[in-house]
Amino acid sequence: MAKFVNQVGDVAAPYFIEIVTRGTFTPTASPAKNIVSVWNFRRLTNSLLFDPTDIAAVFVTDWNASYLAIANSLYAQEQIECRGMDDPTAAVAVDVAPGNGGEESDAYAGDDAVYFQLRTGYRGRSFFGSKHLCGASESDVVNGYLSGGGVTAWTTVKTQLETWTTTGLVDSAGNAWKLIVLSRVLSDLEANPSIFTGADVTEVLLNKRIGTMGRRRGAREAV
Repeated sequence: MAKFVNQVGDVAAPYFIEIVTRGTFTPTASPAKNIVSVWNFRRLTNSLLFDPTDIAAVFVTDWNASYLAIANSLYAQEQIECRGMDDPTAAVAVDVAPGNGGEESDAYAGDDAVYFQLRTGYRGRSFFGSKHLCGASESDVVNGYLSGGGVTAWTTVKTQLETWTTTGLVDSAGNAWKLIVLSRVLSDLEANPSIFTGADVTEVLLNKRIGTMGRRRGAREAV
């Protein structure tokens, strides 16, 4: 595991990338809710070609095979975005990757969140991360906890995240982008080049208890 503190980026050949997944979850008879997840990665050497369009395409392949395949069909993926973070003005590469979750059964509550802990081995909130992913199905959950089948399904996502911590997200140029926790408090992401503080993710834990996210909750519907 490694911590990086005040690492100065390289505008011409970025060390750090941000990937954003965008989609919607549309409960029956309710408006669609926007679902956005942000992921940060870094490479240890920047001598190889940097192509955000290619990186986004590789991410789509991994993400669709792990997450989209087991998410409920009421989740609609819209696009994946990738940009180099070392230059805060860098253009964003967009991979339009439409598709619905592969699970056709009844969806769990629209504000559900399958919770993953991202550990780095370092103390402090700046070095601890988490992901709250939408799209569980009723068959995944029993009394507010992932069922045996739910654990099996969502472990595919856990395995993918763990692969990004070891092998990395490997693009066509051979770059191994490793999943990180990036401190937005201790970093200066407006400087050009940006200055980064954070740590590599070394462990991913799947929490069996289902969480919620208030901003994903639908409007009150009184009758």
